[in-house]
Amino acid sequence: MAFRIIFTNLTKHLKPQTSPTHLFSTLTSPAQSFRSIKSTIKSHRDPEKIAQLITSPSPVATFRRHRPLLRLAVLKLHRYNRPELIEKVINSVVASVSHDQLNSETFWTYIVVLYGEIGMIGNAHKVFDEMLERRETCSVSEKAVCAMLEVYLRNGVYDSRFQRVFSEVKEKVGVRVGVKSYNLVMRAFCEGGEIGLARKLVEKMESEEGLVPDIESYNVLLEAYLEKGGTSGFDWVVSEVLSRGLEGNLVTYNCRIMRLCKSKEVVKARELLEEMVRKGVKPNADSYNTIILWFCKVGDLESAKKVLERMVKDGYVLQPSIGYFILLRGMVEAGEFEAGVETCREILKKNWIPPFETMKGLISGLVQMSKVEAAKEVVEVMKKKLRGSAADSWKKLEATLPLPLVNKDTL
Repeated sequence: MAFRIIFTNLTKHLKPQTSPTHLFSTLTSPAQSFRSIKSTIKSHRDPEKIAQLITSPSPVATFRRHRPLLRLAVLKLHRYNRPELIEKVINSVVASVSHDQLNSETFWTYIVVLYGEIGMIGNAHKVFDEMLERRETCSVSEKAVCAMLEVYLRNGVYDSRFQRVFSEVKEKVGVRVGVKSYNLVMRAFCEGGEIGLARKLVEKMESEEGLVPDIESYNVLLEAYLEKGGTSGFDWVVSEVLSRGLEGNLVTYNCRIMRLCKSKEVVKARELLEEMVRKGVKPNADSYNTIILWFCKVGDLESAKKVLERMVKDGYVLQPSIGYFILLRGMVEAGEFEAGVETCREILKKNWIPPFETMKGLISGLVQMSKVEAAKEVVEVMKKKLRGSAADSWKKLEATLPLPLVNKDTL
């Protein structure tokens, strides 16, 4: 059923409610009932029955406007590739809401986002268009515009359809778009390989619209230039950020760290890491691991180890295992097998399992150095640590190792 027909019928026949109901209202039935319905939707293999559970007039249907339950049902139906049942379920929700909700931008924006999440872009845009047609009673703000733009971005659509949303709401509908909307358009340009147009848009939003680009505007460009290898463009963006006095966030610093590392300016990248910590920007695993990796690449294992130690000491990364794996691989590739054994012991004490190829390189290197006992120790500890399919994979790897390291009966 077309949304316009639903709207018309509801406008004519819905009775005003004496007490307002909130959008996707909180549950009034016992929690156990909700858990039971949720469990049924999760376990049921008949999409028709799942749709019927949500759309039926039984008391169960009172849960249909509960966001998590609606999303769960829609995602399940999407896995079964039943778009017609998804429409049926969402239409049933639309038909059950109050006048206030029909005039709520939040309500329709959620439906737009939900359709976008499962790739039903046409349905999402139809709902968005209906919002625009009903703007006399349903206010439409930048929030809805961004939701529609994000649907297109999420689904990899950067063509004229994307641009139409932005231009029409600005020129024909009169919705005031801000920096957030421009940032999404910039991202679309970059994803579509038009970094130059994105850069021009930064200048345009300020000169023609009176909008001041924020750090996210420049992050979009930084990520794009970093991916495409535009070093001069990247450096221009950094210059703009610094000259404007903008405070960089995690994305900004991680992009700059990667740019320096790719230029083999790893010491400067480490200094940038220290700067972000001083300024209260919490690094993540990528911040540290990028520097560890590139110190290994330039052959400075000692500095790589110190950055790893700092990551552990700082405590911002709860699972620093990847950093250990990177350092271990760097040691193996550099032929530092004895140091690799020490790092390997630390890793195994923490019950982490290093990549098998790295372990194979470590063991083979130890054998070549006549460190057979150390190699045997690594082999035995690995055998004790592994279970299931991982243990089977390790047995296959053992079959490629020198025979003195393993008991032939276990192969």
